[in-house]
Amino acid sequence: MDLAVHEGGDIKGDMYEYLLSKLAQSGTNGQFRTPRHIIDLIVTLVDPKPGKRICDPACGTAGFLISAYNHILRNNTKPADLSRGLVDGGKLKPAQWKFMEEHAFTGFDNDANMVKIAILNLYLHQLEKAHIEFHNPLTTTKGGQYPGQLFDVILANPPFAGKIQKESILADIGLETRDTELLFLKWFMDHLANGGRAGVIVPNGVLFGSGKADKKVRELLLTTCDLQAVIALPSGVFKPYSGVGTAIFIFEKGGPTESVWFYELTADGLSLDDKRTQIEANDIPDLIAKWPKREEGPNSFNVPIDRIRDDGLRLMIGHYKPDMLDAVLHDAPEKILADIIHLESEITARANILLKKLDSDK
Repeated sequence: MDLAVHEGGDIKGDMYEYLLSKLAQSGTNGQFRTPRHIIDLIVTLVDPKPGKRICDPACGTAGFLISAYNHILRNNTKPADLSRGLVDGGKLKPAQWKFMEEHAFTGFDNDANMVKIAILNLYLHQLEKAHIEFHNPLTTTKGGQYPGQLFDVILANPPFAGKIQKESILADIGLETRDTELLFLKWFMDHLANGGRAGVIVPNGVLFGSGKADKKVRELLLTTCDLQAVIALPSGVFKPYSGVGTAIFIFEKGGPTESVWFYELTADGLSLDDKRTQIEANDIPDLIAKWPKREEGPNSFNVPIDRIRDDGLRLMIGHYKPDMLDAVLHDAPEKILADIIHLESEITARANILLKKLDSDK
């Protein structure tokens, strides 16, 4: 099968993405579509590899799965081909191709129309054997290949601020809450294999919620996973549909967190109003450049777990952001003193002139 595409996507895929953008712009089911550049950012940070099982349990139109597929292709294309704008995954072995086509991608959604759109989207990207199903993982168990299945990569932007009937929630989630954002975060942790990595979007309430379930989820996240990054997103990222504040969690299952890298993304290359027009300001390239070594800078810093524990396991960037003092350059003391003496001389001279004038007027 010839799967070579030019950088930016194949023609059918690009046409379909255009239709998806119109779907979102119309306001119909727009909540299911995460901006592509944010999806690509998360996929870049998680860095999925060939041979890994990748899941989005709230997949919408399958944007995360397709971005992961393109990421794998790009990272396994010869540099000479990349320089010509060709992305063909030519370095992948036949067994890796077979696994990627038949086993790598799994997606669930509880909206039947979104499932149909996701299947078509994947089909147009040569992934017709991807496992996409109408399913709510928070309320329904799956038979066949899914019971107890663990994934190597989880990528998701699950529904925010939703409530599920208490009696409908699966008992094995083990969380006393009806909040979908907390239930999904627990699901992510439960379904990651050891060494598995996740990149997910959460509303800001998850970072500081004081309820018992909020604290339990953060405790589990920090003790059973290595929370590698908390990336604060600007509140306009999801406009015009929502102005809710959000953050990205990047974490790896299997060991406790020792330190968290915080990054405050203040600009994403688009205006933060309802129009979301292109602008020059964009922190994403800086974030990606700093990510491998978790470098610190004006927008980024590392916080040890002990300090986070002392703050009640809260993960708001503002609680830990160091005070940045601007350096002020002063003249040498000798020059300052000379200026003062000169100024004093001028004041004295002007005062004498004024006194003489007053005396002459008498």
